[in-house]
Amino acid sequence: MSRQTSLPEALTRNEGIGTGFATGFSVNRPQPVRPEQPTDQPARVTDFRQHRFNSRTYTVGTNAAQIVGANELRRFLSFQNNGGATVFLAFGIQASVTGENSFILPINGYLSFEFGIVPNNEIWAISTTSVNITVIEGSIL
Repeated sequence: MSRQTSLPEALTRNEGIGTGFATGFSVNRPQPVRPEQPTDQPARVTDFRQHRFNSRTYTVGTNAAQIVGANELRRFLSFQNNGGATVFLAFGIQASVTGENSFILPINGYLSFEFGIVPNNEIWAISTTSVNITVIEGSIL
């Protein structure tokens, strides 16, 4: 069975594989619907397969760049701003320092998608100066 991750294989040195579970909704693909649920609401999914966690530090600069690729198997995602300036994150669209279509990650800020809806599209970042952020992504194998 092939593994899917949004980080290049050469960058997966800081990975951990374990058996566990993840819960959540997928944002970019339809979920199965139980008969007792209304058809306009996705079903909650619990997954007991093995998961891979990748940790990587990215340098975010003054030009918007895609830092994490799309990954339909993503079930966990977190960001930590380690730098001295605000980072602007955008999901599925280019980030902007004006804050338009972007989430503001302040200095020493932390953002985590652990349960519920976990974005599985590509993630873009930009800052007003060079800043390091750490990204941890958890995906099912």
